Amino acid sequence: MNTSATAVGWPGAFAYTNHTATVRADKTTSSAKLDTIPGDEGRKCGVSDCRTHRGGSYTCWSGGPRGNTWVAVLHHGSRLGWVAAKCVTFQRFE
Repeated sequence: MNTSATAVGWPGAFAYTNHTATVRADKTTSSAKLDTIPGDEGRKCGVSDCRTHRGGSYTCWSGGPRGNTWVAVLHHGSRLGWVAAKCVTFQRFE
């Protein structure tokens, strides 16, 4: 049994302190809002490498980062949604 993979944990997208990140049904700000990631909380990435995908443009918060890349995340257990990549940081769940 390979225990090193278990010890490392699964990668996740975490909201910046004092900000929230919105999980959406698709890679655009006009798609349905599925969940919110409060500051300093995270959601597991939908794939093990948190790969980004091009989508609609966004601004994270007034005066904040802008972009058009999105990351698949799991919310409410195992449901897939999308979060704006520049609105989150990436780290591993322990």
